[in-house]
Amino acid sequence: MSARKQEQLWPELTVTTSAPLSTTYANPSYRASAQEKPKWTPVKVKAPIPCDECAAVQHETRGRFGPRASARQRRGFVGGPILRLCTRPANAWRERDTRDGA
Repeated sequence: MSARKQEQLWPELTVTTSAPLSTTYANPSYRASAQEKPKWTPVKVKAPIPCDECAAVQHETRGRFGPRASARQRRGFVGGPILRLCTRPANAWRERDTRDGA
């Protein structure tokens, strides 16, 4: 008896953890370096705050990027700029920070 391979009914789902990052925040003042690392803190506000990165990508794509999510993380430098990010852009920024800090 030979085992017959059954075709898949549904295509495999791919889960993406990263999001597209805007060019607005790609300048050096927002980027991490080996000397300066950002500090991450959770956003603890009752009123929803839109994600800065989602808003910037939505602006750059002229509205073709999905809805603006609520910020869950705050990424900032001491005495420097602050970004309020939802989960997917926060993960993408963490990946960028590890590449920049190396």
